[in-house]
Order: sequence, then C-alpha cells, then structure tokens
Amino acid sequence: MTRSLVLSVLVLPVLCLAQEPPAAVLTGEGYENAMAVDRMAELIGSTDAAQGGFESRLAGLETEFRAVTDPLLQARILQRLRLAYALPAELQPAVSPALGDESFSGALAWALRRRLSSVLTATHARDAWAWEEAGHVACALKRLQECLAAFEKAISLGSREPELFIAHARVSQSLGDHRLAFQAAAIARRLDPASKEARALLRAEKGKASASQVPSVLKKPQGAPQVSALDTLVSLNVREAPLTAVLQRLSATTRADFILPETLPQKNVTASLTRTPADAVLRLILADRGLSHHKVGATQTFVILPAGQVPSDPGKGIEDPLLDKRVSVSLRNAPLEGALRQVSRRTGLKFRLAPELKQVATTFFFKNASARDVLAALCMTKGLTYAKDPAAGVYEVRRP
Repeated sequence: MTRSLVLSVLVLPVLCLAQEPPAAVLTGEGYENAMAVDRMAELIGSTDAAQGGFESRLAGLETEFRAVTDPLLQARILQRLRLAYALPAELQPAVSPALGDESFSGALAWALRRRLSSVLTATHARDAWAWEEAGHVACALKRLQECLAAFEKAISLGSREPELFIAHARVSQSLGDHRLAFQAAAIARRLDPASKEARALLRAEKGKASASQVPSVLKKPQGAPQVSALDTLVSLNVREAPLTAVLQRLSATTRADFILPETLPQKNVTASLTRTPADAVLRLILADRGLSHHKVGATQTFVILPAGQVPSDPGKGIEDPLLDKRVSVSLRNAPLEGALRQVSRRTGLKFRLAPELKQVATTFFFKNASARDVLAALCMTKGLTYAKDPAAGVYEVRRP
C-alpha cells in the first residue's frame, strides 16, 4: 500500500488536509497532532525498510499515538484503524509478519489496538471511546462477556456511535439475548436511519425477544432525549465558507440551534467530512479558530465561546419556580430590553436592566426552554450576570 493510499484511510476527518500542507490549515498543537498522524501513516504503510521492522514500527506507532494531545483525535485514529484494516488471520501469532507480507499493515494496526486497549481504559476511564475500543478488541478475541461489559460502560458514559450499538447487538445476538440485541439495533437505526446493518439486525431479531431485561444504560433516560442533536451523522464539504453559513447548515441537518456572539472572529471554513457525528465536526472546526461550543442547560441550543472560557449560569443556585417555567423565544437583532420583556410576559418574572444595556442587540432562538436556560444563554453571549433583589422581587441584569 502506498503512503498516499494509507493517508486516505488513516488521516481523520480533520480540516481538509488532503490538498494543502497541514501547516496551511492547522497551527500550534493542532499542527503537531496532524504531524503525529502523518508519521503514523508512514510507519503503518511504508514499504521502505529504513522505517524498521514490525516491532520497531509498533513501538513508533505507540509513541506517535501518545503524542496526539486531542482525545477526540485519538478516538478517530483507532476508529479508522478498525475500519480500514481487516483483522489478521492469526490474532496472537507466534511470529510477527515480515515487511512485504500482505498482512503486514493489518497486523500492525491490530497489534497497536491490542496493546493500547487495556491502557486506555485506565488513562481515559471517563472517556466513552476508550471503553468502546476495548470492547471491539475483546470482541475480536471472542471474549464476549468482557466485550459487552465494555460496550455498556461506553454507553453509560454517553457514547452514541451507531457502530457501537450495531456491535452491541451482534454480541447480544451471539449470547442468545435477542431482546437486548433488538433494543441495541433499534437505537443504532435511530442514530443512523440509513444503516443497512441496523435494519438487517432488526428484521432478524424481531419476534425473538427473550425475557431478559434491557440494561438501564440502553433505556431512554426519564425527562431527557436519548440522542443529542449533535449525535446526528452529517457530511460537510465546504471551501472558504463563512462560519455562520456552516453553522446554519449544521442546524438544518441536526435541528440544533447555535448562538455565535458577533464579537467572535469570523474566519472562513474549509472542511471535507463524511458521515461524522455533528459534535465531532463542530469541535474540529471550532478548535482551529480558538473556539468551543457549550450546551445550554437541557436544551438543544449551543453557545459558541472562545476556547478556555468557562460558561457560568448566574442563576444556578437560585431556587425560584418561575425560572423553571418553559418559554419559546425567537429574536433577531432585537433590543435586550425587548427580549427580557418577552420572558417576563411568559413567566411572570420581573427584570431590572442596567440603562446602558437596554439597546444591546441580541439574536437567539429557544423552543420550550426554561427561563433559567434562556437567561443563561443571554449571560454567556453578552458577558452579563443577574441576581435577585429579594426585597423588590426583581432580577437585576447587569455587567459583572
């Protein structure tokens, strides 16, 4: 396999590295991460003997993987290795393949994944992707109970990868738990309606459900949607597109809403990604611009802020049933005073706005959100805070 072919399957969906030098797209830490991925591609695909034999390349791959500082990128590297290379015929060979053997690259990819699997669940114990990868490795080794336990741990930590639920369904099927298999396949279908594997599993398991109970990690949590809007798989192919236009496209596909403060830099976006979770797309695009996204309460609204800026909810410790009333608000370049008046009419809350803030323009959209979440979004995007005046029963909105 040539180096260019390896790059096409190994390099992750980072911002369009295919047609420009990475330095033209990424700088600083992002550039170093891209270079580590490039070196991994060289080690796993090059037929040049100067790159070393199997064991030295394996050690080099592990070193380069550990040099990647972005956990999301580490997760995507392992996913690409899993999807791009078939498992070798011998999973525990007595002798490593020689350079030039047809199985050389696949055996390297598998050896790296196996070496990392147990380590990652210790160093990334709270990251769903580490447990997901451990589950796939255990499954390949036919350790089905261990595999299922790792998958369920990944789900409990928030993983919503369709591939994970499909694998979960197949393992459950092998263990004879058809109820669990059907449930996992149904979730995979919801996450990826186009999945042929999920549809096939649903057809195969329909009517076979056993009396076994579905683990709580697969059940829909009470009072919250099981699947976040940003779990949706999206494809994006843009060149020098305004960030606002990209966010509008993501919003149309995912049904999420994005609030982008007008003071943030509007650097254009060049990206080429296929069937990637919207959350990963957003993180990759924003990270290169020094930005990050934050979910507002229990809504499907996300605020874009400078990376490192930790959003706070000034009303988090305030106990007031009026703050938990649900409202729908749609504003575009409207004065802040008018926005608070809308919230007041729908909830009964009373506000006192600092005079210099009355004409500050604001744009955001909320549907059936709590007043607490609406106010939190306003404070995040405008750099404001609010506190209750107990004597007057009024919330004062001001700058910190």
